[in-house]
Formats: sequence, structure tokens, C-alpha cells
Amino acid sequence: MAFSLKSKDFSSPINKLLEEVAFLNRIEAMKCPVCSNSLSAFDAGSFTVDICKDGCAGIWLDKGELEKCNEHTDPFPQELLRVKKSLDVVIDRSKTRLCPSCEDQEMTRITLDAETNFEIDQCPTCKGHWLDVGELEHLRAKEKEEAEMSARIADFEKQVADKLSDPESAHKVKAFVTKLFR
Repeated sequence: MAFSLKSKDFSSPINKLLEEVAFLNRIEAMKCPVCSNSLSAFDAGSFTVDICKDGCAGIWLDKGELEKCNEHTDPFPQELLRVKKSLDVVIDRSKTRLCPSCEDQEMTRITLDAETNFEIDQCPTCKGHWLDVGELEHLRAKEKEEAEMSARIADFEKQVADKLSDPESAHKVKAFVTKLFR
């Protein structure tokens, strides 16, 4: 039996290839919103981020990638936290930053922790995030701290509930503890 190209449908693989080429062209063209260096793709395991390797050491995260960075169940590439900032680059947080993905769209600063004035940049159009050097590490440490606190509170609530035989009393103590620590 002879192999025939006529029976094969190449439209799906060709479309997929064209999408990948367009994606790679977009990545090559992406510029750092802080120092205008070209961003480099970095394989972070289950997703790819874009980093400013030879400049400000910032990180561009497409929509949904910030959440993936905060998942503590996946192994996390520590090299991503150790990207070094060039000594020649000055990071000016007061300057307007343009989204590296949308190009002409101004990003907005969003506050993640008002107590420490921790802010990151977000594009209102594509919902991607720009993190300055050190912000990803700060964010991951904060998330880990909150997860550990929640686990300790849940363990304490369980211990209290186990010691109280009356369900109504256990519920009141649990509500009090929840209010106290959250």
C-alpha cells in the first residue's frame, strides 16, 4: 500500500506551527518596561516566563503565571529567584511602564500588601504582571508565610474542637479563634 499525502489533513499542524512562530516572534520583540532590554524566555517547569537577564532582572508573567509561581506544590526553579540586576540599571518605580506584551498599553500598580506597601505592575488589557527584581521572592515568601499561618490556625482549631465535647461550645471557640487570627 502506497503512502498518499492526499489523505492527510495538515491544516491543524500547520495552524499550530503558525501560532508557535507568531508566539516566538512576539517573545523576541518583547522589551523590558524598565530598561528596554530584550526579554528572554525562561523555562519555569510547567510554564515559561520572560526575564530581563542583562538589565534590571525583572520578570514578565503572562495571565495566570503569577498564580503558578505561588503554588508551593510544584518544584520551583530557584535560578529564577537569583537573576542578577546589572549595576548600571536604575529602577525608577515612578516612571510609567508599558506592557511588554501589548506594547502601547500602560500598566497600573496594584497593591498586594498595604501594610508593607508591596506593589507590582499589571496590564489592564492582557492581565499580565511585571515584577521588579526581588518581588517574586518577596511574594513567594509572603504566600508561604500565609499558608503556614493558615495551617497552624486550622491545627489549633482542630485541637480545640477535639477537646470540647459540646458542639456549640466548639463552634463558638472556633469562631473566636478565626476572628482573632484572620
